[in-house]
Amino acid sequence: MYNHRPTDRLEYFSDAVLAIAATLLATELPKPDGGTDLLAAIFKNWPHYAAFAASFLFICVAWSNHHNMLFISNVQISTCSYCIFCF
Repeated sequence: MYNHRPTDRLEYFSDAVLAIAATLLATELPKPDGGTDLLAAIFKNWPHYAAFAASFLFICVAWSNHHNMLFISNVQISTCSYCIFCF
């Protein structure tokens, strides 16, 4: 049987929040204008796509650091610590 860690719920919640944040990033990307040259349309809006890539990378780094922090710590986390992690 799977042995639950005390931080599992916090990890699942943070995964959901970061997944929603990454999804909302994509909704702000401009749609390429109608036409056949997709690469030219994307290149025309390159600042938007570069900002998306940088923001997505930042979210990935934050997610990785959060998981590593919770994976390394084998200490029981108190209610006060949950509040600190969430805010």
